[in-house]
Amino acid sequence: IEYFSIKKQYEICCKIFLPDDGRIDNVIIGVHGFAGDKESSMLKKLATTFCLHNSAVLSFDFPAHGNSLADEKLLTINNCKNDLYTVLEYVSNEYPSASKSIFATSFGGYITLLCADKFVNIPLVLRAPAVTMPKVLLENVLKINANDFKAVKYIECGFERPINLPYSFYEDLLSQEVIGSKQISLPILII
Repeated sequence: IEYFSIKKQYEICCKIFLPDDGRIDNVIIGVHGFAGDKESSMLKKLATTFCLHNSAVLSFDFPAHGNSLADEKLLTINNCKNDLYTVLEYVSNEYPSASKSIFATSFGGYITLLCADKFVNIPLVLRAPAVTMPKVLLENVLKINANDFKAVKYIECGFERPINLPYSFYEDLLSQEVIGSKQISLPILII
């Protein structure tokens, strides 16, 4: 296991699980869910299995998640998409001969689907992708209606790291719907 950062507008905190023998035929990019992080137990289980089969698993923190130094103001859909593109670019540069794939959970699946039209030959495995993320955020994460959220302007939420989530994040979600927005021609397995 190695920890490192990719420097862009802010540092993207990353973790990579590597096979013991150093042979890497495939790199799986693990994308965590909302209020999760690169230390996800699901990503650890994935790495435990796939590292035995010459695959590395690279996970990273979205802004305002995990060890990210980027605060809530930088938690936007475009920044999350750009982080995924940046990590994919890093993997492509560091492991040019390895095949690439993405494993994403919930919010990570939502971001992955928003980016999918720019991926070429990258299989996707989506675990419970939040294809209706605005609804998921209000009903399952925050347990509040849109009008009340707008009235309070910010809501603290999260697991290990609390996020002071602004109402503008919800508006950002509304502006970028997954369903019906584009054609995806990649192999996708949905769990």
